[in-house]
Amino acid sequence: MKRTDDNTGNRDINGDEDSDESEIDIGLLSQSKTKVRKKKAAHMSESEIILTSVQHIATVIARRSETMQEVVLEEMKEVKLICGVISDVLEILGRRANDLAKQQRNFIEGLGF
Repeated sequence: MKRTDDNTGNRDINGDEDSDESEIDIGLLSQSKTKVRKKKAAHMSESEIILTSVQHIATVIARRSETMQEVVLEEMKEVKLICGVISDVLEILGRRANDLAKQQRNFIEGLGF
């Protein structure tokens, strides 16, 4: 089964990100674009076709890196929020532990020990 993503790293129908059957999209040099390459070869040199493919690959990499940057920044925001909540919980538990220690001392002193 051929890959069905749109060059953004999305998974195919089977949920596989990459498989032995999928083809890497390298623009005009891709096997799946043989017909387009033959049409363009009539008025483009081989070096122009290679340059076009390299530009396509660079564009795909740039788009994916921007997507990953957004994902990482979103994850970092979530981690910051979680750490803030954990900090608040630890502060509350610390105060509660101090209060319990104080209550225990008062109780023991009340017993005369």
